[in-house]
This record gives sequence, C-alpha cells and structure tokens, in this order.
Amino acid sequence: MSENSVRRVYWIATVFFALLMSLSATQELRHAPDLVEAMEFLGFPTYVLTMLGVAKLLGVPVLLIPRWPHLTEWAYAGYAFDLGAGFIAHLVTGDTLERTLPSAFCWLVLAVSYVSYRARGSLLSRAR
Repeated sequence: MSENSVRRVYWIATVFFALLMSLSATQELRHAPDLVEAMEFLGFPTYVLTMLGVAKLLGVPVLLIPRWPHLTEWAYAGYAFDLGAGFIAHLVTGDTLERTLPSAFCWLVLAVSYVSYRARGSLLSRAR
C-alpha cells in the first residue's frame, strides 16, 4: 500500500471512529434510557456510563491529534478494552444480536484505525 493510501485509510477510519465514540459518549453521559436498560441487563451499575462517557471523550482528541505516541497507544488500548469487554458482556449474558453487533463493529473500525496508524508510523520512520 502506498503512503497516501495508508494515510487516507487511517484518517477515514480514525475520524469515523472518533465520531462513533463521540456519539456513544454523549449518549452515555446523558444516561440514555436504552443504555441504562442495557447496563442493568448486563449487570453493571449505571454510574459506569458516566465513567465510560468521560473516558471516550478524553480519548477522541488523543486519536485525532496523534502527537503523543504513548498516549495514543493508551487511547487505542482503552477503546479496545472497552469495546472488547462490552462485546463479551453481551455474548455472555445472551443479549440480542442487535445489542451485541455495535461493539463488534466499532472494534473492527478501531482495528482498521490502529493498524493503519502503525503502518503510517512505520512508513514515516522509514522515510527519515
């Protein structure tokens, strides 16, 4: 893949993912009734919604302004843990496919963003 292609894939996936996480965080911070119901079904206390919403909003600018590589890696890891744990929690509790697939889809977009982030970094380091 050329450097321009990698850069394009990175930015498309990352901006799309940031938008998804911003929307998700907004819903979590306002304690949307469907999310409160889902958290109760999964066995989590509803205050976790506030923690997740704040963490997601803090991670968005870190992904969109990748100037701090270690912090960016931590943001990717945090999102991966959140989405992976959400997916597993939905599976384990026998939740509906409609509620299980969004976390898997977001994790897939995150994976594309992360792989292209790493590829972009290795292309940049080779160019130096």
